[in-house]
Amino acid sequence: MNDVVVLIDSVNSQVERLIELHKSLKNKYTAVVDEQKNLKKKVEEQNKLIEQLKEENGNLKIAKTVKLSENNADIKMKIEELVRDIDNCIGLLKK
Repeated sequence: MNDVVVLIDSVNSQVERLIELHKSLKNKYTAVVDEQKNLKKKVEEQNKLIEQLKEENGNLKIAKTVKLSENNADIKMKIEELVRDIDNCIGLLKK
């Protein structure tokens, strides 16, 4: 009978240990999921910033080209290129 009591106590202690381990792992999982959400949000913000910087860089290049260009043909070519890009964007938005 004493062996059964010892065995039951052992099983109870192992179950309690497993419950504590489960709680600990659940907390760690929640923390990792929260961190993942934060990192995804940060990546999205960084991608938006990259797009803004690319657009600004393009505008600066255009401004530099227009400023340095003494030939009206170069300016017209850049304007036509911009119009084509805008038309392309409008076409994509309509899809």
